Amino acid sequence: MKKNALAKKFDLIFVSIVLYALLYIVYYALYRNTVFSLTLAFMTLAALHVLYWGLTRGRRERIAKEKCEREHCEAVFYSLPYLNEQALASFFQALFEKAGYRSEYFEGSLVVEKGGKRRAVFASFAGPCGEREVFSAEHLRQRADCVGFILLCDSLGEGARDALSSLIGNDNIALQRADIYALMKRHDTSPPVLYKKPQGKRSLKEIFSYMFKRERFKSFFLLALIMFLFSFVSPFKMYYLVFSGVLYIFCLFTLLFGGKRDMVKSELDKV
Repeated sequence: MKKNALAKKFDLIFVSIVLYALLYIVYYALYRNTVFSLTLAFMTLAALHVLYWGLTRGRRERIAKEKCEREHCEAVFYSLPYLNEQALASFFQALFEKAGYRSEYFEGSLVVEKGGKRRAVFASFAGPCGEREVFSAEHLRQRADCVGFILLCDSLGEGARDALSSLIGNDNIALQRADIYALMKRHDTSPPVLYKKPQGKRSLKEIFSYMFKRERFKSFFLLALIMFLFSFVSPFKMYYLVFSGVLYIFCLFTLLFGGKRDMVKSELDKV
């Protein structure tokens, strides 16, 4: 989460520098006085900052709340692998009962039923789920004579999706981190947080990936294009070309370090 905060601070600093330079150029063109133009540009920038902070107060409070939720989610899923099987089963039994399911145990494993559909619950949080976990859930389903299973995991790893697709005819549900945490929020329940993930050192590439996220390409490119076009009509052609060039370099950084966001399909509506 600190990485996102760093990226936002970088954005604010960069936009402030660009805006200050543009204000100075405009005021200098009007008054032809360097000190007066610098001072007036600073005062205007300060007023804009005060206005911005006032208008975005509600948004900042929402972002702070979302940040707390992300940190709590991270702590919860970091702790889940350390819970013993009994504690894990007891928690998910309580969670599914709040979601309207009836529950029972079969050979020590949780089985839930809702709407006439009986499903075996298989949880694995030691790492990304693969074929082994999917077929283990399927074997549990067969032994418990259920119409399907509910696979609970942090994420679906290599081979897991193909394994799920191969189980034709079963009414299976695979819930990953986002879906499970949304279910926890919906019913206001979560397991105890035993441990928190230690913060390691961030690599330079990792920092760049947050500062120059792929989603920011359009913003950088649009700003660069606007400043490039202004250079044709402004007497301060060099200033606009320099800033335009810097922004085009930032566009390149978003392609090199931004990475791609993985889209996770939600199955929460099946629960």
